[in-house]
Amino acid sequence: MIGLALQSTIANLFGGLSLQLDRTLGQGDWIETGTNSGRIVEIGWRSTRLITRDGDTLFLPNSQLVSGEVLNLSRPTGAHRAAVRINVPERYPPATVKQAFVEAIQGLPGVLPFPPPDCLVSELGDQALVYTVRY
Repeated sequence: MIGLALQSTIANLFGGLSLQLDRTLGQGDWIETGTNSGRIVEIGWRSTRLITRDGDTLFLPNSQLVSGEVLNLSRPTGAHRAAVRINVPERYPPATVKQAFVEAIQGLPGVLPFPPPDCLVSELGDQALVYTVRY
């Protein structure tokens, strides 16, 4: 009975030890796991504390970080690709729309020159095309 009661606590302790020794995640890293994302503030023995984009504090059990899928947005570099989907009425020529989006996003703060931003038609909607701008 005691073993079953302590099972999650022991899993969290070993998860914390594993995170401390492995160093795949560190303080200051931005991570996403499941529906949660945030910046790591502290990795403890039982849980890891994140600050979300909304400024909230989130405590994740270490066993969840060790056994689940975690995307580290800070390593190997802090740069990563983002995408925005935009509906545009179909009356506008796709080549013109793509060129306008790429020109509009180039040179904005945080948009890197390599890989260059691009735009593609990702869906055909009702009387509109859905464009995906990647940067």
